[in-house]
Amino acid sequence: MQSDRFNFADYWQSFVSFIDRHTGLWLIALSALFMLLGFWQDGINLDSTTYSVIARNVSEQNNWFTLHYTAYYHQHFAEHPPLVMWAQSIIFSALGASDTTSRIFSALCTIGSVGLAYAILRDTISKHAGVVSGLVLLLTYNFMQGGNATLLDYPMSFFILLALFAVVQMSNEEEITARSALLAGTGLGLAFLSKGVVAGPVWGGIALYIFLCKREWLLKRRFWVMPAMAILLVAFYLLGDYFFADGYFLRNYFFVQLQERFVDTAPDAGTVWYQFTLRMFELYLPFIIVLPFGCYLILKRRIVLLYPTLCTLLLYWLIYSRAPQLYYHYFAPMYALSAPVAGVALSLLLKKWDMNKIVAGLSVVWILLAVGVTVADVRIHFLRSPEIYSLTDQMTIFLQTRNGQDGVMVRRGTPEWDTIAKTSWYWRSDLKSVHTIEEAVMILAVDSNIVYILVPKQEALSEDQVDRFELDIVANNDHVTVYSR
Repeated sequence: MQSDRFNFADYWQSFVSFIDRHTGLWLIALSALFMLLGFWQDGINLDSTTYSVIARNVSEQNNWFTLHYTAYYHQHFAEHPPLVMWAQSIIFSALGASDTTSRIFSALCTIGSVGLAYAILRDTISKHAGVVSGLVLLLTYNFMQGGNATLLDYPMSFFILLALFAVVQMSNEEEITARSALLAGTGLGLAFLSKGVVAGPVWGGIALYIFLCKREWLLKRRFWVMPAMAILLVAFYLLGDYFFADGYFLRNYFFVQLQERFVDTAPDAGTVWYQFTLRMFELYLPFIIVLPFGCYLILKRRIVLLYPTLCTLLLYWLIYSRAPQLYYHYFAPMYALSAPVAGVALSLLLKKWDMNKIVAGLSVVWILLAVGVTVADVRIHFLRSPEIYSLTDQMTIFLQTRNGQDGVMVRRGTPEWDTIAKTSWYWRSDLKSVHTIEEAVMILAVDSNIVYILVPKQEALSEDQVDRFELDIVANNDHVTVYSR
């Protein structure tokens, strides 16, 4: 028995020593394990469906600058820049388009964010603080869970952290190197190309840091590599948009984002900074209670290298709290930026603890949880597209027996882009949109490619109408009904 206990202790110490030597990689491995838990499960986020079908159109049509909501009938997409959809389309070309492959890019960015949260504090304070920072983000459930969907916020968060990490490298160097300046500029440029003006606070945070603490950088030639690289990446896309898409994105994007979202549209009741903070707390960031202490320590101890992160966090807090709506994924950059700040406070509180043993113990729990979830087939990702997805098998069989493929949706108001994109993704079927059932029936009669009519449940036809228009019910659920002749 004594020998067994000794061997166990010996193995445990070897495990702890391994984590000490490869802490960053181990945190990334734990993050990857969490990402893998949901990869075999069907169903992706509502917005994810739109981005995924746009990416599939890009890969199938090889048209990189004219992005469409769906393949045929609907307007160009200019709500966000295309970087995430470009990355998805490359993955689709290599591995095929599916719910699983649609998640890969966002999942990789989420995993990388944990590594960067670790690296930022490792290079500014200590390895101990870096471990705490990485753990904070790893244990922020909403960030990790949301990163396994196809959303723009998680790649943007990764590139924001990449830019801030590179600025830390620039600050640590006696002379700015072209490598660190290029890395910072790449992070800034790709953050914008991930979600556009929403990435603006990191540009502002870094600019504020330079104005307050690093004005001498403005006199150094290599510093200008950073803004040049960022602007070059954005300019590359805008020039491509101008030459290949007649400047559609440039004409439509900035007005919509700045004018309609932040000027013309008043925030919902309660979406002011304190409600924003409460919502952030409700979405599984228990570490928010130490954020004020972390901010205080950064300023009190003049941890100048973290000023860009702190400035960016505060700018996001101010700007996002005035957003018209607060969806859960809007908080992704807040979580990513909060991890180093919370890490500063927690590393001080835990400075006498052996963080390698904490990480080792957490690793055992994490791995056992992963095995248990896999064996028990517990669903990590709840289906968020039930109105369309639940009819996919029926519609696949139906469409296989028809010469046409597409349908027409009856919608009295503006088109439901979510529904249109989801049919295009799950059913491989595009939708025209009309206001009345009479229009839909006329199109069904004359257009051979249109083979069904989709009606939201609240506008479902009566039995008399079904008989009068000589329609049959193909499929239905609690959300929609599908008719055909």
